[in-house]
Amino acid sequence: MSNAAAREIAVVIPTWNRSDVAMQAIDAVLAQDAENVSLHLIVVDNASSDDTFATVWKRFPDADTVTNRSMSSRRIDLLISRAKQPFQSNGKLASVTLVRNTANLGGSGGFNAGMAVARDVVCKGSPPFALWLLDDDACPPPDALRHLIAALDSDPNIGLAGSRSVDPRDGPTTGETTLETTVYFHPSTGHLGNHPEPNDPRRATHDAWVKSLGDCIGKHTYSGIVDTDVCAACSVLARWHAFLKVGLWDHRFFIYEDDVDFSLRFAEAGYRVVCALDARVMHLTWHQKLTPTLIAQRLFYVQRNRTWLLSRHPDPRARATVKDWLRTTLHHGIIAALHRRGVHGDMLLNAADAVVNNTGGKLSPWPGSPVPLAKALAETGLMNPTCRVAVVCDRPGFTRASAALREQFITHRGGSSGLTWIDCVPSDLQEPTTTGVQRLIYSRSLRSRLLRQWPFVLNEPEIVVIFDQAGDFPIMRGSITLHCSSTDLSSGWVEHHSFWDRLAAIRRWWSLRRQIPAYLRTVAAGPAIEPTVTVSATPWRSQPISIAHIPSPL
Repeated sequence: MSNAAAREIAVVIPTWNRSDVAMQAIDAVLAQDAENVSLHLIVVDNASSDDTFATVWKRFPDADTVTNRSMSSRRIDLLISRAKQPFQSNGKLASVTLVRNTANLGGSGGFNAGMAVARDVVCKGSPPFALWLLDDDACPPPDALRHLIAALDSDPNIGLAGSRSVDPRDGPTTGETTLETTVYFHPSTGHLGNHPEPNDPRRATHDAWVKSLGDCIGKHTYSGIVDTDVCAACSVLARWHAFLKVGLWDHRFFIYEDDVDFSLRFAEAGYRVVCALDARVMHLTWHQKLTPTLIAQRLFYVQRNRTWLLSRHPDPRARATVKDWLRTTLHHGIIAALHRRGVHGDMLLNAADAVVNNTGGKLSPWPGSPVPLAKALAETGLMNPTCRVAVVCDRPGFTRASAALREQFITHRGGSSGLTWIDCVPSDLQEPTTTGVQRLIYSRSLRSRLLRQWPFVLNEPEIVVIFDQAGDFPIMRGSITLHCSSTDLSSGWVEHHSFWDRLAAIRRWWSLRRQIPAYLRTVAAGPAIEPTVTVSATPWRSQPISIAHIPSPL
């Protein structure tokens, strides 16, 4: 069959500050063995501060370039520049377009810019067969696109086909570990799960499928297609006319939950959403990527964005769950703030504030990141001749971590002289004692935890140590908290959160509680209208834009 009859597919890959990873994804696209297809590659540089844009441009010097001049994810303002020489089609690759965002607009803004360019520039007047969204750290094997296309061909009512995520650390072997297949949205709780809710009409069919395999994840043999609610945007193929009906992503989300919302909107528009089990993609899920810093950031984005998703969902059970999500967000926010986790508390209170005030976009800059432990210890004022250190050991193994940390304290201080080390241990944990360490025993009841504060009220600790962002003993005095991992003491980070900061968190928590009823009344009125993204485009310029003239990222 001639190339003129080939089915066109627009491929969108957003990237940010990792040119080597992006090039691997691009190479994986070029290696696809799908027959009779013509690919329009659209790479979106999300205002990288490294050489990402230059690296991709060097690979495709005859690519067209587009600059998104907007600094907001609410608008897409395209300045289009045609290359001096027309792109020379190479095999399946029909065109290459490089998009440069002038601000980091997150995953939502990156994909939206690429999809807008595909719709309004590259494929305008010549609708393609499908749109392939791909993360820059995803590596689809050569047969991935072929299986995704086969999934869409199997039923004209399938609007969205996702890939099966496998562990890239295993490689493309027979015993590869599957990390994700089906993901279902539970409107009665607002959570996501590998299985439908018990009362879901698809549950019996799903259970039979899982039983025939052994599990929906792990080392099993998977083939065919299976209905699901959510397709992760690491590799998802959308039928073009279905995409036009559903529209761009919710610009408010920035990152996380945006692909969930996108998938659910396909189902709401009447299309099937499926996982093409043969269409593998080497990609770590967010669970495998989490670090202490990312955990806190994810708390903000998930709590904010999932609440918005529930608020606009047509299922009344989902909208009824909004109240529980907001209350839970506030509850955990104030608990974190009062238990020496001020940053986490702020993240959750900020999420609730953003929901009720409809504030989208990027989280405020993270106030601190883990540094080598020696540097973190120096920042705490460790060299103070008389230093009182209180360690919250509310979980099994924390006293052992406390003992190991104490040895490092002593090493950096050059001795234990003047050092008072106090392990705060709940009475229901039978932990071994450590020579030279005081122990404060408390019960889990609120009364006991408050009464046992008196030793610190009279003589506050200079440093409080919290492991694994946990801790149920609210030491109210002292403003310096050292956060460490109980299993890796090579690094830590210092948080300054005073007694007055905790009082301010209480006041803010109370103010947000009073704002929630008004927001819930708007939710009860019915699903919200989808926020729209305004797209404008300046016609082709005769000369390409040089890198030097592209607006610098923020």
